[in-house]
Amino acid sequence: MKSFIAYSMFALLMILSPVANSEYPTKPIRIVLGMSAASTFPIITRTITSNVPDKNFHFFNDHKTGQGNLVAYQFAANSKPDGYTIVFTSTSVVINPLLHRDAGYDASKNFEPLLFIGTVDNGLIAHPLVPFNTTKQLVAYAKRNPNKIMYGHNGFATQSYLAMELLAHAANIKFTSVPYSSRGTDQAFIDVAGGQIDLSLIVIGRVGGYVSTGKVKLIATTGSTRSKLFPNVPTMGESIKGTESSIWYILQVPTGVPPDIKQRLSAQLIEGMKSIAAQSILENVGVEPVTMEQAAMVKFIALEAAKWKKITTSKQLKIE
Repeated sequence: MKSFIAYSMFALLMILSPVANSEYPTKPIRIVLGMSAASTFPIITRTITSNVPDKNFHFFNDHKTGQGNLVAYQFAANSKPDGYTIVFTSTSVVINPLLHRDAGYDASKNFEPLLFIGTVDNGLIAHPLVPFNTTKQLVAYAKRNPNKIMYGHNGFATQSYLAMELLAHAANIKFTSVPYSSRGTDQAFIDVAGGQIDLSLIVIGRVGGYVSTGKVKLIATTGSTRSKLFPNVPTMGESIKGTESSIWYILQVPTGVPPDIKQRLSAQLIEGMKSIAAQSILENVGVEPVTMEQAAMVKFIALEAAKWKKITTSKQLKIE
């Protein structure tokens, strides 16, 4: 009798669930961001969400800043998987668990991707008088002069550090790193131009302003393909395989969102991403849009985690 009642209740839930889900959404959908409201990223999410075709979908940004997006990821990982919480993730979503002994989430288990927004490459700028102009020449010089090349970065958990260490690992060379965590990218540029350090990685959208002054030169870009902004500048990967790296942005949901809700939500965001307004804002901030199916996104994220694990393990990086 008990088993019959349990089966009947299960059958009733199966009948009612699609009805309930068909009413989705009944309230605004939260987008959790680990960046401040003054950054570029809220503009990107607002532009995409304001251009979804179904105006029954309403979104709002919720900023949970701190610890390199860790606070935002922890909040989202512990949110109810009902389709009313989305989290804006970047490369840091796979890097943080590699650096923290207890990150409070697992990128592969706690999140499921909805929309690949795009990628941003870095440009490797150097002082004009350094004795190399290409990645190959840089590597050859570094082999002859271990630890002599000094590069500036934004912190040991950042792309500007890990991408350079990826090059060092792949080419079997050694650099001296100079952290600019509290001083910022602009100070690193000043020090490259002034000759205090030799190199620094700068987000590709800002490279033009630096290079046009003639105070620095652009050695390479970090993406898998050449930058549209600098088509004549080779990528690092053209010289040293396995050194490709980009900052990427993917909208994800907590694991367990009902498939029909996830599909409807993803479809709306994809259409919002296709809008002229969204494409324009992405171009303006230097984000290269990426189209990728969910299964491909899951594989991509796993590969990124494996790639950065090699570097954090080899450098024995941990944040207590």
